[in-house]
Parts: sequence; C-alpha cells; structure tokens
Amino acid sequence: MYSLAHTSHIDKFHLPQPFTTGMETKTISLQHNNLLYHADCSDELLDGSYKLRNEVFDEEKSWVTGQDGLEIDQFDATSTTSVVTNEVREVVATSRAVDSRYNWMSETCFGGIFRKNIQDIKIPGVKEISRVCISKYYRNNYFTENIKTFDFLLAGMLLENKMQGTRGAVIITGFYMYKFLEKNNIKIHMLSKKVIMPDRYEIAIFYVDIEQSFHSFKPLKYLGC
Repeated sequence: MYSLAHTSHIDKFHLPQPFTTGMETKTISLQHNNLLYHADCSDELLDGSYKLRNEVFDEEKSWVTGQDGLEIDQFDATSTTSVVTNEVREVVATSRAVDSRYNWMSETCFGGIFRKNIQDIKIPGVKEISRVCISKYYRNNYFTENIKTFDFLLAGMLLENKMQGTRGAVIITGFYMYKFLEKNNIKIHMLSKKVIMPDRYEIAIFYVDIEQSFHSFKPLKYLGC
C-alpha cells in the first residue's frame, strides 16, 4: 500500500498532431444550470480548491496531512488548477494539470510504480492531471438528467485542453473509473496496474487522447459543445 504523499504494459498508439485554435491564452469557461467551470483560477478559487482537496484527501481518506485546512504539495508550484463552482461560488470539484516540462506525481510518488508507464508518453503536448476530487455532496448527484458533477468537470477539462493544443493527458484517478470513462466514449490508450492506498482505494493512471475524446465524450454533446 502507498501513501499519496510518498507517492503494465503500454499499448502502441498514434499521437495526433497538436490542435491549435489561436485562442490558447483566452480564458475558458463552461456553464450549465448552476455549475460553472473555471480554467483560470483566482486566488479565492485556488484556496477553495486546496480546501476541497483537504476535505477529500486528508479528512475523508487520510492519504495526506493538510495544514491550516489546506492540502498543498510540491507539484502545485508548477501546475494550473481548474475548478467547478456552484451558484454561491463554492468550489465543488477540482483538478490540476502539470505539463511535461516538470516533475509529475506519477513518476515521483506511489513508490515509482507508474514510472515505467509514462516513460514513453511524457512528451511535449502531454499533461498529467491529478488531485481530481469532488465534494461529497456533489459526488453522486445528477444536476441534469444525463450529467453528474464529474461529467461536467471532465467536459471542462477536455474543452480546456483541446483549446490549449494538448495532445493527451495522463490522469491519476480511481481504477474503477476505467469502466465509466470507457462507457462515455473517452478514448483511453493506456491503463496501468493498480496501486492500493491505505484505505484500500485502488488508484491507476490512464492515458487519454484529448482530440478523440473531445469529439466522442457523450456529456459534451449534451452540453452543446
């Protein structure tokens, strides 16, 4: 078992050419009903992200030890944070991305188990997405007939990365998410073996093709993207 703080086989796949829109510096937002996706976080929203991470990874799962109600680690200095807020601007979901120029959690944590998985895919145009979490109240709630909060977070992540020209993303999340992602037509080219956390939760990393997934992810169609 591994602590998040200390923290298979790779199929051959084709990486598409970088997608560019000429809008890489434009603030990206996605809104539906009472939820709003923010790709450009203010200090207020960053604090909200760190608080939510503390609630999930420290108070709920005991994977890390936060400080002063915030969960921040060494990877935040080189990351960009995205959040979903509700109607009162409370952060209810968050993730962070680190590009290939910097150290990734998947190569330096988890006892190095994932290092081999990423050695051929940590290249320019590929990001690592980690610290994906949703507040307990919003985790399993549908806010429309077809979309949960996680769907909305992932839709925003795909839109943001497509507009930034990101080729692919290595996502650290629960192993069980593989079936959910596959069911919703997320194009996965690599699935690692599991890592068992102290609370028996199983973690894995996935390589997601951004361009293909943007066009095939079902909730994006419901959102009109």
